[in-house]
Amino acid sequence: IDSFRGAREPFRGGDSALAVIDSIESLPQAFASKTEFTEALIGRGMSKPVAQWLAQSVEKEGDHFRFALDLGEMRALIMDYFARDLWPVVENPPGNARVHLVIAEQSDSWSPADRERAAKIAGSNDRVTVDILPGGHWLHVDNPDGLLRVLFRFGEFREP
Repeated sequence: IDSFRGAREPFRGGDSALAVIDSIESLPQAFASKTEFTEALIGRGMSKPVAQWLAQSVEKEGDHFRFALDLGEMRALIMDYFARDLWPVVENPPGNARVHLVIAEQSDSWSPADRERAAKIAGSNDRVTVDILPGGHWLHVDNPDGLLRVLFRFGEFREP
């Protein structure tokens, strides 16, 4: 979901995952409430919907709240993601695999040339599809209904 397929230098600006990790790491370790955590992120320039989404990973520990995910592990996974070139998989999905690319319309994750490359591949390979959805990189926050429609259409999910 709005994840570029090629190897590249890690993107650290804007609302990138690494920028989010940096923001969380810059905060105190403990908060009086989830609301205080959310407000601290908003104070660092994060949008309210993304801050609220991140607050779902805040847990009560004794008399305080803390972000419960291992930021070091998250950073390692993201760095591994940036190091991998998966265009060969998109161009030639292995076995019976299907590749479905979901690209956010307002995201910086995909350059115009890479969007065109993905569209050309999808146009010539019936096991590759592309959906471009309105919203920024955090589609699950910006356009949850559109993202769910795509998941229901292409996934093993069934609408309730």
